[in-house]
Amino acid sequence: MTRALRHGAEYLVFSCFSYLARRLPPRWARRGGAFVGWLLGGALGVRRGAMVERLERAFPERSSSWCERTARESWRRLGREAAEFLHLSGRTSDEIGRRTRVDGLESVRDALAGGKGVLLVTAHLGNWEVGGAALVAWGVPLSVVARRVANPWVDRAIRRARGAMGIALLQAGEAHGAIRALAEGRMVALLADQDAGPGGVFVPFFGRDASTVAGPAVLALRTGAPLFLAVVVGDETSEIRHRVVIRPVPTPRTGDRGADVRRITADFTRMVEEAVRRSPEDYFWQHHRWKTRPAGSPPPEQVPTGQV
Repeated sequence: MTRALRHGAEYLVFSCFSYLARRLPPRWARRGGAFVGWLLGGALGVRRGAMVERLERAFPERSSSWCERTARESWRRLGREAAEFLHLSGRTSDEIGRRTRVDGLESVRDALAGGKGVLLVTAHLGNWEVGGAALVAWGVPLSVVARRVANPWVDRAIRRARGAMGIALLQAGEAHGAIRALAEGRMVALLADQDAGPGGVFVPFFGRDASTVAGPAVLALRTGAPLFLAVVVGDETSEIRHRVVIRPVPTPRTGDRGADVRRITADFTRMVEEAVRRSPEDYFWQHHRWKTRPAGSPPPEQVPTGQV
């Protein structure tokens, strides 16, 4: 199949999924999304073997059956939260606000009042897309640094959905856009838990060095903008289904810029790990977080389970 045909087929599936998610009642949209996630991860087993392996290395104390169940549940929840994101992209800010809560909002408002903007790092945990929409609904001017999706048609559709929620987008890798947004008194959010390639900073994540984006630390030190970490916690028991929990990240300045960048990056990565340990089923294990290895390290598939 050619790339154009594959992209067309993917966009057709995405469009059908999006259409149903927007038009079904919230409960049925979530159930439909969960079924699609179960179909991908359970019936079809997409990436499940790799996900189980990552879970076994991250949680060596857990059984193989637990890792298998967690991988399946991760797919189910990913489908459910994708459907919720698409459903809410067609709703008003008032409705999004009623279904979300932001813990630490006053600290963010106080930091924004300082005039240097605010940097926010977050992770692919829970419904990170709705987390951004929640911040906008609660009055935070938000710009998100986002990578483009490989499929250009799907990428445009996702960007439209984010825009409908009031989220301004910045292109990943273009620091001047983030600096300008901070100077305008906005919050700039970055997803900082994916493999950053050979140019990243290697810091521990579940006991193994992981290449991590240095951008949040570099921008914090360069601009003086306060740095926070946000994770999104789901709640199936109330109308408030998503809680955004925001915590400050220390940004020491010792005069050794390289050491400071590494320390800040290690700190927010440790905070992400703590959140994932509390709810591993909500994490995006589909991504190969340890794909890039430090110089001289064996490839990931040659590292025994539990070895760093």
